[in-house]
Amino acid sequence: MKKLLLKFLLVSSLMGISSIGADESNLNIYEDQQSDPFVRYIDVQNLRLYSLDEVSNKFLKNVAKTYLLMLKTNSQINPEMRAEYLKITKNNYVYQRIGLEGTDYYEKKFNTSFNNLPQSRIVENGPFRENITDYIWEYRRENIKSEQITEVIEHLLHTITNVAFSIQYSDWDWRNPSSMINLATQEAIDKGIFNISGYKEILDRGDEDGFNKAITTEFAYWLIAVEWGLGDFIGIPNDEFRIGNRKEISEKLPLGHRMYKCYVEKILSPPDLKSLLSIFPTNGKTNNQDLTNKIEDYNCDQNINLNQEINLNINENISLNQEINLNIEETCNRQIKGFWKDYLELNKSEFNSRGYLFIVEGEDGRCEYGVGINENDAFIDCTKWKEENNIIGKCMPYAKDGKVLLDKHSNNAEAKPTNNIFKSKESKNLSSWECMRGSFDKYVEVFGVFVVGSPRAPMDKVLHTAGVLAQYLDNDEDGQPDDPKITSYLSRNNYIVPVWSSNDRDKFWQSASGTICEDNIGMAASMYYDEDQWAIGGIKKTGQWDTNLEEVWHVVSAGWYEVYPEYFGNNSSKLLDAMNKARGGFFKNIPSKYPKSAWYAYNDETCSYECQAHEYFYWILMANINALDRSYTDKCRPNDEWNVCNKSELKEIDFLAYELLNSYNFILPTQIPDGKYKANAINIY
Repeated sequence: MKKLLLKFLLVSSLMGISSIGADESNLNIYEDQQSDPFVRYIDVQNLRLYSLDEVSNKFLKNVAKTYLLMLKTNSQINPEMRAEYLKITKNNYVYQRIGLEGTDYYEKKFNTSFNNLPQSRIVENGPFRENITDYIWEYRRENIKSEQITEVIEHLLHTITNVAFSIQYSDWDWRNPSSMINLATQEAIDKGIFNISGYKEILDRGDEDGFNKAITTEFAYWLIAVEWGLGDFIGIPNDEFRIGNRKEISEKLPLGHRMYKCYVEKILSPPDLKSLLSIFPTNGKTNNQDLTNKIEDYNCDQNINLNQEINLNINENISLNQEINLNIEETCNRQIKGFWKDYLELNKSEFNSRGYLFIVEGEDGRCEYGVGINENDAFIDCTKWKEENNIIGKCMPYAKDGKVLLDKHSNNAEAKPTNNIFKSKESKNLSSWECMRGSFDKYVEVFGVFVVGSPRAPMDKVLHTAGVLAQYLDNDEDGQPDDPKITSYLSRNNYIVPVWSSNDRDKFWQSASGTICEDNIGMAASMYYDEDQWAIGGIKKTGQWDTNLEEVWHVVSAGWYEVYPEYFGNNSSKLLDAMNKARGGFFKNIPSKYPKSAWYAYNDETCSYECQAHEYFYWILMANINALDRSYTDKCRPNDEWNVCNKSELKEIDFLAYELLNSYNFILPTQIPDGKYKANAINIY
């Protein structure tokens, strides 16, 4: 029996949670002219409420009191999940904007489109930036004041689910098509329960991300409102959401019900309608809240199998406890029985009962296995032992959390690591290093390579960088590295891509001195969230350059220099030969003037010969994938350094580079990364 050297890193201790109640004495309003037009704010349980000048102080406090109602304690709250939620909102500077009446009010007041006004934008000073959704509007007109409670509840839930939950849990990541919130939304659409026709105009504008964000956010609101017993009060069912009580949610929307039971109910408390009516007295609406919320024995681990490789009928509510015959050769079956007990013990002692087991059945009847804290680790471990023992077969998931999964040996699809996002940061060794934890609180793993973000780095930028990295490593987006040797080198050498500020960088290296990080972290480049150019959604969509295309490639290319030194190495290689030709000759140092024949003339005197080669590799790859094409951005405007803008020009002007990239059967990127990685190979810690 082989021995596995595995570590389980304990989850950090819970944050202290103060008692929560609607105590006005703790709701202090502060002036903040630096964030104009958001001139006042209240901080309430780590959520900042920013208001425009027209909003009354009373209303600002009332929104805060409503949020406090959502954070009351009850028997269903999971203290650890609640504490993590509060930590997420604090560390990621989540905030809520509050204005008066609606966009029409400001358009009439300033005689211009709301989108032209600073009120439509994010806070532009300080750390509170991107982590918001929409507005809460204060209603003063009598004909709409009765809708005030709905307005406040809905948009607070938008911020909680769309921002905080999406950072905290992969199941709530609306950007990931295979996430639980997307699947639950689609389930409601497919069953005719959630009518999304009102959001199609967003899609018609070509804003696919905006459309996905809108429908998942609205679905979450309708779902939670019904589960909280507010259906009758709010007016559900209606044209958009067509079921209005908990029993129907449980029976008809099992995925949505799971989202509520396993996340919302464990973090948020249903606000008492009587208390809401005391905060926002409304005409014509009474306390008709459904209070029949019986405590349900709901097992979040065993209710629905979420493995996307399995064709699951969600209405059958298949339990992971079910014993499944994997139809494996008897020889392999006996081997599994031999180590099953050991796996169960390891799963409990090392993985806190959350571990995975993969097996491979060889054509000759031999069998191997791999285990890990998540599917990626178990798959990689299984593949390692399969290759070491020359077993021809496919590594497939056998068990999760100590329970047998469904039979997947009946199909020919190779098992692939899936998007098991949200595990504790402590479950990965790199993020457990004190020298890392002191500087970074966001960890996104792509095939063993980490994108890390400092506390003030916006999560959407960290995820965008991770998406670009994933597309460089897996350019066809099939969930497998295009060149495993490259990813293996980067992972073994602890390469990271930081997303930070210059100040964060200086503090990190100062604190890293004398620690394991000083000599054991690979860092070829980094992204600066407050300085670099960002094209969230890609350069084709935005029309502007994305610095990620350069800096992330500098990290990836570190593997190419070492894995294929004859072709890309820093000493003697075809890359250097091509560069010398492009520079008009061999120049160890920057010449005072490049020859007229040169088409690559990098002139930064701090850049060594090796550095020159790295910059050259970046330029020729960008030209080869047409990222510099003038129809996309102005990156290739005439300059002294590089003017070869696309693949056809590269072939004509720099044939040695063209041949190197296209004639030696290397699997280099051919598509321009846009950060919207489609496969399931990214893990967020």
